[in-house]
Amino acid sequence: MPRRRPGALAVAGVLVAVTVLAFVLALTSAQSTAREDIEQRFRERAEVSAALTSSLFASTASTPNEENRRVIGASEIPQEGLDQIARTGRYPYAVVLSANGRVLAASSGTPAAVTRALDEKPPWVSGVIAGAPFGLSGVLASPTDGGQVLEYAVPYRIDGRLRILVSSFEPELISSFLGSYLESLPNSDSADAYVVDSAGVVVGTTDRTQPPAQPLRAPGALPAVRRAADGEYDGGGTERYLTSARVTGSEWQVVLTATTKDLYLSISGARTVVPWIVFSAFALAALLALVLLRGVLRSSGALADANADLEARNDDVERMNQALEARAAELARSNADLQEFASIASHDLQEPLRKVQFFGDQIVERHGEGLPDEVVDHLDRMRRAAGRMRALTDDLLTFSRVSTKGTPFVPVDLREVAEGVLYDLEPRIAAAGGTVRVGDLPTIDADPTQMRQLLQNLIANGLKFARPDVAPEVSVGATVAEDRCELVVQDNGIGFEPQYAERIFRIFERLHGRSEYPGTGIGLALCRKIAERHGGTIVATGVPSEGARFTVRLPVHQATAASTPEPEDRMMSHA
Repeated sequence: MPRRRPGALAVAGVLVAVTVLAFVLALTSAQSTAREDIEQRFRERAEVSAALTSSLFASTASTPNEENRRVIGASEIPQEGLDQIARTGRYPYAVVLSANGRVLAASSGTPAAVTRALDEKPPWVSGVIAGAPFGLSGVLASPTDGGQVLEYAVPYRIDGRLRILVSSFEPELISSFLGSYLESLPNSDSADAYVVDSAGVVVGTTDRTQPPAQPLRAPGALPAVRRAADGEYDGGGTERYLTSARVTGSEWQVVLTATTKDLYLSISGARTVVPWIVFSAFALAALLALVLLRGVLRSSGALADANADLEARNDDVERMNQALEARAAELARSNADLQEFASIASHDLQEPLRKVQFFGDQIVERHGEGLPDEVVDHLDRMRRAAGRMRALTDDLLTFSRVSTKGTPFVPVDLREVAEGVLYDLEPRIAAAGGTVRVGDLPTIDADPTQMRQLLQNLIANGLKFARPDVAPEVSVGATVAEDRCELVVQDNGIGFEPQYAERIFRIFERLHGRSEYPGTGIGLALCRKIAERHGGTIVATGVPSEGARFTVRLPVHQATAASTPEPEDRMMSHA
């Protein structure tokens, strides 16, 4: 026994030393892993915020306003339309660029310095030209009032062409939103969140001492941001940790900072306990397994928290997608309700209008000779007004159904359609002493009824808007190139001023009084809607007292079929 005791003590000493060493190594490894895990979670908060900020602007850019598309997609962008876009969005200025970044048009009052700068293709414009869903500038000096602005570039793809709308807005408009949005990011009392541009100017922040649109003022933070690497830095005598993530499609980045004391609070206590564990290891050998188990459980809990946090962020993104899908479905339901309302309103208005006309006719027929001239005149006006109202409701119903109640696209011989239109218009042509010449017309995929409406409205317009004492002449021709049909209807009538080339396609728009030229003001608006339903365009040019020219560009072949109409639908044309 006495000889075995030193060996037993040595073995026990070795076992204790090995156990303590293993414990120290395990604790050191656990602390290092926990530290990396905390930094990773801190970094992921910035990355998720940057991704959500980018997706917010991307979703806005992916649902462009149709009125904006119409204005921006015009071959000659109307100044009035671009000014309306700027006024509606409350932009200091709005500029339209071509696919290669050349300035095509600018809203009224846009400084020349803005267009010169955009011609240089700044990064937020170059990115959109290269295919980015949007582009955001950093904080720029405003050339209009000496203040500051942000520029937002959005692509519009219209008929295979790329157009870019660059608008501007004041940083204050976005800073309050970003500030409240960033409130959920910091995970300690000492943490602050910022969105800064490439120059270190703050766009939004949770730091109430930091004014927006000013350089980042937090001590030591700006050099740490420019270092472009996560890590610790001197925050004015306090050790702090910084992480950042780039906002895709912009010059912005989300920056999070916190004191290292608060950031590593969950593991800092272990450093104090380690010496006591080492010195007490021999006496607390039985508790060693429990302490190790506790450390393992804590690490597992930290990992579970990290996974739960990531899942919560993923759930937020999923909820945003579901909200967008719900909004799209709600818009579809709203459009369907509007179509149903238009149909019901049109049908319900027809019956009382027919009765007004019928009883007016009866009064004039039976008692006309005994009625005062003033009464006869009032009755005549009443009947004419009822007739105009019936025509208007018919045209409104036709207009509302172009996109939803058309027949499927089939091969349509436009020459055959034009001959049918001439047959229908033969009495009107004869009464006007006019001539209609039809050239070679191709066969295209289209809705035959709507093609008949299109040609009848354009030819009838040429006959109606004739010059006094000049026999109307209308010509119809077409050319085909690269799977596109260009249909041209030209007349020798009264024409119109060039500034009205876009206005005449608006619904109810009239350039002349009803007494001069009858009609409801819907005919050309209906033509445009038919062209757009077929994936085409229609433009007009005119010269006063010389005539007008309408050019309709349509695909020769359609990729998809249109919706099938309800059996009771009937589509009528009023030029």
